[in-house]
Amino acid sequence: MQKLSKRTNGLTEASFASEYHTEIGRGLVMSTALGICRLVMPGETSGEGLAGGQGSLMANGWTVEAAWRLEAYFRREQVSFLDLPVDLTAMSSFRAMVLSVTRMIPYGSTVSYAEIATRVGCPRGSRAVGGALAANPIPLMIPCHRVIAAHGGLGGFSASGGLDMKRYLLGLEHTEIEGKFF
Repeated sequence: MQKLSKRTNGLTEASFASEYHTEIGRGLVMSTALGICRLVMPGETSGEGLAGGQGSLMANGWTVEAAWRLEAYFRREQVSFLDLPVDLTAMSSFRAMVLSVTRMIPYGSTVSYAEIATRVGCPRGSRAVGGALAANPIPLMIPCHRVIAAHGGLGGFSASGGLDMKRYLLGLEHTEIEGKFF
């Protein structure tokens, strides 16, 4: 029998989960009946990390497929997550819109916070975009690491590992920023 999902602290409670393994640690991808709702980064141990009570959940097709693709991603293979559904129902409409636009940034590319703000119809909303990205429950699948400051700097990254992780992820994708590869 499938559990119904509910909202808690701006996140949707997962009903399904699969673990994935990388050279930098293990992570977890979780979903509701609507789609992927949470991705725990490798090495993340706080709050809703691997010890957050999700370990007893069974996998579903989406979590298994996402875990397989995440492992491939960390092996430096170019993968897409666009065909996997995501569940952003716990987000405000603005945050969901920012995350939906961010989801479309291609592998190895970057856009600025200002560009995202313009795309969502809020051209002066770079800080609001940063706040929405800081609340991203599905990093990598919604590639907030590909969003940088307008002047070409990295900006921020609130996922486990902070800016070091952002540099690492951009390096996996051989991303160039201002003539410098990460």
